[in-house]
Amino acid sequence: MEGPDEKALIHEANIKYHTHLADTYDETQPHFRPENTTQVKERLREFAETTDGKRLLDLGCGTGFILTLAQPYFEEVIGIDITPAMLDLAQCKYRDMGVNNVELIEAPSDDLPFPDSHFDVVTAYVFLHHLPSLEPTFKESYRVLKDGGVFYSDLDPNY
Repeated sequence: MEGPDEKALIHEANIKYHTHLADTYDETQPHFRPENTTQVKERLREFAETTDGKRLLDLGCGTGFILTLAQPYFEEVIGIDITPAMLDLAQCKYRDMGVNNVELIEAPSDDLPFPDSHFDVVTAYVFLHHLPSLEPTFKESYRVLKDGGVFYSDLDPNY
């Protein structure tokens, strides 16, 4: 398990890396391709139908790939990320779209600022491979998921 200094260095490296990518992220990342977007949107719709469809949390939300696809199906959609530049771009996107059920929070995935059993769905899309240790994030995800909730991760090449 990593120590506090190692964890801080990894967080800092992730923030620098994603800040550099932020302005072109939506145009350059393959998960934004239409064929992938259609597939993921269908999964999110199914998750909303099989749960209460009230609240979805997206870990490492970046510029909002999952949030954009999920917001028509859930009453409340929350994204967390540690990179302010990504959150700023997402905030501008949702303001311009007139979307009012998406909230963005700067927070790490291993210390979620939410009560127990709060979410119907927790997603981690193209995110887990950035973590030095998965266990703290999985524990927090489990803690904030309602009984019968869904955890969805996809496109993580290292896992």
